[in-house]
Amino acid sequence: MKNFHGFVFIVLSFVLFSCSKANTSDVEYSTALDLSEEFLQIGNLHNEGVDYAYREIRSHYSETKDNGSEVLSKNELLEIALAALYDYCGNVLPLPYDTRTTDDVNGNQTIDAEIEVYFERIKTFFAENPEMSSSELIDELNAVNNMALVQLSDTSKIHAVFSGTATCYSSYNYWKENHKKWIIALNYPELLDEYTDEELNALVPGEYGFVLPWTKSKISELWQKVKDTVSDWWNNGGKEIVYADGRGAAIGAMAGAMVGGAGAGPGAVAGGASASISEAIDQWKK
Repeated sequence: MKNFHGFVFIVLSFVLFSCSKANTSDVEYSTALDLSEEFLQIGNLHNEGVDYAYREIRSHYSETKDNGSEVLSKNELLEIALAALYDYCGNVLPLPYDTRTTDDVNGNQTIDAEIEVYFERIKTFFAENPEMSSSELIDELNAVNNMALVQLSDTSKIHAVFSGTATCYSSYNYWKENHKKWIIALNYPELLDEYTDEELNALVPGEYGFVLPWTKSKISELWQKVKDTVSDWWNNGGKEIVYADGRGAAIGAMAGAMVGGAGAGPGAVAGGASASISEAIDQWKK
């Protein structure tokens, strides 16, 4: 895992969008996350950035396949993925690559103590709900947002919590739909040229391997290594990834607020997406 602090601050200088205060009156539990569009957009951009990084990993393997069946290490995959995320976030005025850092990820992340209590609540909720539904997640995140609104007086900290919960929700939906293609790309890149992303995400776990409407022999070879994760992604690294996303977004939002109010949004996108990618590679690269 690598430290994303320098990466977050680089992104803040180049990708800016306004983060206005959410409409937080009378938060109600519902089938939708009760946040304003500005915060929901943070979650959407997070997912775009994570998928952009995935596509770069896929492209790397496609471009180098003629040089042999090289399987990259965790650190090599992380370097490629974060470089892609850097490009996604800073494509208006991209910086030289040597200004990025991929050193020592999560160990050096710090989060404000007043904010941390809300993400510890989310972490506990994840641990206690191995069969969590989307509606249950929405209710919990809405409750966290309401609690932060009542208890916190610092607007930047409230916004950091909102950024984190919006990212958690978007992250959950993204990984629920795309964990299969990531797991295969990280561990069995030789399959990427045989299947589209849609085919990879359509793989169905069976007793001895994957069952598809179309059969290709190599697919069963990966089964023993990835079957548990594919069968139950949430309880095999998924909840750790989603938690890291939300926490990383909150850290990024606070870091962005230090360089001006408009920096909180891009800081949250960069912080959440880089944490997401780092945790996914750490959890799912075998």
